[in-house]
Amino acid sequence: MSTFHLLVGSGVSIVQTLKLTGASSGNVIIHDMYTRIAESVARGEKMSASFVNIDPERKLFSLDILQMIESAEKTSTIAQVSGKISEQYRREVDAALANLVKYIEPIALLLA
Repeated sequence: MSTFHLLVGSGVSIVQTLKLTGASSGNVIIHDMYTRIAESVARGEKMSASFVNIDPERKLFSLDILQMIESAEKTSTIAQVSGKISEQYRREVDAALANLVKYIEPIALLLA
């Protein structure tokens, strides 16, 4: 989402932003998802609906993220909202890593 935020904030079209975001992910599955979302948006579907159609199990995009994208589409604030989504993902990753370190650290001390 940070790549998406940077591109859309600099004036790149949504379809091109989606394609570039997928390509820059370094992950074949995510690249494929973003390509399919870009194709869907190019056909005229809403971006939020495309995210839901491509990721119905919400493995990558949680309900709150999808709701934020939907409201950003309605208010034409996708650049600002994508920055907030990026920050939310960053906080979630930081918290998950902190928890992981909390559990790995004692094991590492025992093995050292």
